[in-house]
Amino acid sequence: MLNLYDTESEEILIASLLRDHRNLSRVNKKLTEDDFTSPYRQVLNILNNMAHESQMVDLMHLKAEFNKKYEPKPDNFFSDLWEACCTSAGTRYYIEQVYNASKKRQLYMMNQHVIKALDQGRDLEDCMTYAREELMKINTANVDDIIPMSEALQRGVKQIEHRAEHGNRLAGYSTGLTKLNTTLSGLKAGKLYIVAGRPAMGKSILGYMFAEFSGVPTSIFNFEMSIEEQVERSIAGSGPVDFGEIQSGTIKDGSWDMISSACERLSTLPITFIDNVDLHIDQLVSYVETLHMDGKADLVVVDYLQLIEVSPTEKKNSRERQVSDISRKLKKLAKRLKIPVVVLCQLNREVDSRTDHTPVMSDLRESGSLEQDADSIIFVKRDAAYSQTETNKEQADICVAKNRNGKTGVFKARFLGHYQKFYDEIGE
Repeated sequence: MLNLYDTESEEILIASLLRDHRNLSRVNKKLTEDDFTSPYRQVLNILNNMAHESQMVDLMHLKAEFNKKYEPKPDNFFSDLWEACCTSAGTRYYIEQVYNASKKRQLYMMNQHVIKALDQGRDLEDCMTYAREELMKINTANVDDIIPMSEALQRGVKQIEHRAEHGNRLAGYSTGLTKLNTTLSGLKAGKLYIVAGRPAMGKSILGYMFAEFSGVPTSIFNFEMSIEEQVERSIAGSGPVDFGEIQSGTIKDGSWDMISSACERLSTLPITFIDNVDLHIDQLVSYVETLHMDGKADLVVVDYLQLIEVSPTEKKNSRERQVSDISRKLKKLAKRLKIPVVVLCQLNREVDSRTDHTPVMSDLRESGSLEQDADSIIFVKRDAAYSQTETNKEQADICVAKNRNGKTGVFKARFLGHYQKFYDEIGE
C-alpha cells in the first residue's frame, strides 16, 4: 500500500533542530512548513519564529509558545520529541525523507483532483493543462527560489567578473550577425525575442540563422513550412548553393559537391524539428518542457506566432486576447526554463502604406501584450521587396526597436536571397 507519510522522519528532523538549531537554515533551504504534517508543521513554525526573533531555542520555550499558539499538547509529547533524536547527525538524510514524502502527497492529491474533474465531465484539455502546471510546480517548487539580496549581489558580481575576465565574449548565444550580437549581447537565457516583418522580408531565414549559429541544442517549431522546405533553405545558405537550383531541380555539376558538404556540416548541428502544425500553445509549452529535460531545447525558435492556436477553451476570446495569452505563456516558458525563446511574427499592412515602409511596434498584428512581454523586438525590412534596384537588391535593415536593459538601433546587413542568408555588411 502506498505510504504518503513519514512522521517518524519528521519527528527526528524536528528533534534534531532542538539539539542544534543551526540546522534550521539547512532545513529551510530544502523544505517549507507545508512539507510537514501536524503537529510537526506547527512546531517548525514556532522554531522559525523564535529564530527570527533571536529567542533562545530550547524545549521549555518551545512548549510555552506551542501551548499558547495552538491546542496544548501533553508534557510527554515534548519529552518524547526531545528523546527522538540524540544527535543532529543525519539531518540531510531525514530532510530528503520528509521532502520525498511531501512530493508523494502532492502528486497523489493532484491525481485525485484530475480523476474527480474527469468524472465530472470537465474538459480534457483543461485537465491536462492543470496536471502539467501542477507537475511543474511540484517539480520546481523550492524555497531556493527565494533569493536574499546578499546572495543576489554575489551572483551579480560573479557575472560581472566573468564578463571582465572573458573580454568581449557574448552574454548569450550568437545570432550570426556581428552588429546584432553587439546590440543584443547575444540571445540570453530567460528572454523572449520577437523577430517581425512583412512577408518575404527574411524573418524565417534570420530565425534559422539564430538556431544554426547558436551552437546549442535548438528546437524549431514551424507552423508554416514543411521540414523539407526548411532543410532546403538551410542547405542553400550553408553551401552556399543557389536556392533557385534547389527549387527547380536544375542542379549544376559543381553544386552537388557543395550540397554534400553542406549536408555534412548541417548534420552535426544539434537542431531538432517538431513536425506538428496542429499544436496549440499549451501543447507547445509541454513539448518544449519535455525537449528541454531531454537536452534538446536550450534555444527555441517558433515560426510564426499568428499561426499558433490557443487551447480549445480559450477560442471564445478575441484574437487579441488569444495572442496575449500566447505571448505571456512563451515569456513564462523562457523565464522558467532559463532559455531564450525566439518567436517570428507577422506585421500588419500599415507598414506597406508608409512611404519608407519603416515598421513600428504598433504594427505587430493583434499585438495584445507582445510589446510588453517581449524582452527584445527585432524588425526586418528590405526595400527591394517593394521595389528592387541595383543599389538596394542586397540591402536589409535590421532594427532593434526594443531591447530591455540594452541598446536599440538600426544597422545594415547584406541579404542574398539566392542563398537564403543574411551576412554582415561588406567591410565589417
